[in-house]
Amino acid sequence: MSSQPAQPLYDMHCHLGFSADSAALAAALAACGVGCWSQTVTPREYERLSRLLGCGARRGSGECACGPSVFSPLRLGVGLHPWWVPDDARERRDQLECMEPLVGVVPWIGEVGLDFARRGVASPKAQEQAFRTVASWCARAGGRTMSIHAAGKGAAGRVLELLQDAGFFADGSNRAVFHWFSGSSDELSRARDAGCCFSVGSRMLQAKRGRAYASQIPESRLLLETDLPPLADGAAATVQAAMGLPDSVDLRMPQWSVEQSAAFRGEPSEVASTCASETEADTMAAALVEALAALSAIRGAEPSELARIIGETSRVVLDC
Repeated sequence: MSSQPAQPLYDMHCHLGFSADSAALAAALAACGVGCWSQTVTPREYERLSRLLGCGARRGSGECACGPSVFSPLRLGVGLHPWWVPDDARERRDQLECMEPLVGVVPWIGEVGLDFARRGVASPKAQEQAFRTVASWCARAGGRTMSIHAAGKGAAGRVLELLQDAGFFADGSNRAVFHWFSGSSDELSRARDAGCCFSVGSRMLQAKRGRAYASQIPESRLLLETDLPPLADGAAATVQAAMGLPDSVDLRMPQWSVEQSAAFRGEPSEVASTCASETEADTMAAALVEALAALSAIRGAEPSELARIIGETSRVVLDC
């Protein structure tokens, strides 16, 4: 395990549930000084992972209770990712009925949102119905922080409209975080004006538009992310069963790779080979350091000062 970074780092969008050993990964991240906000893609995955990590809300006797994680600082989001929103109305209702009591007690909601770009997922109408419902619960509860997936033409703008319609921003207690923002410049301005935060990782910064956006986001709204780890080869069946999903559903998500990162840094191929043998925690920590370095270069900022500012925002979001 590598030594702890000079400034604490926070991975504000990752998927510990996709690791073959989620608890071991959480412990390794804590040991190397990396805090995280781990997302889930269905409420059933949330319930499974909350048991493994000793945190979050669990249902029993018709009630929910939310407790701290044994791994600190770690927060677990309860989510219904747009890729896993059922198109069938009855199945969608079942997912939402499972999610509603959890949203009532869990302050961190994610991953949720809209995806108008990926084929083979629920219709925009089904996705919007699910997202509108979750947004209304958050507005009613207050004090909720949401990690948002918005992909495809018009998705980010539609997310903002649904949040506004639900009264999500009405009392100022809720917070929206766009994960890997890829909307239009107008949608970025609208999200910024609404007070949203943005989690930024290496993959976003590999694109010209992503780098341009990263230079326009206020420092106090910037967060770091990895969207890692990828789904482990041996974990797919376990995760699939825990989520109650059929075998036909593809759980694989496109992920940042060590090789891409090494190429982005201009490092020789032998460095990529070395990185490939590191633990998941080391790889995630390296991705955060890389993203911070890229952000600092793009913005002309001193890395330690930018890390301090991003760290302060991260701690506010994580309430730690």
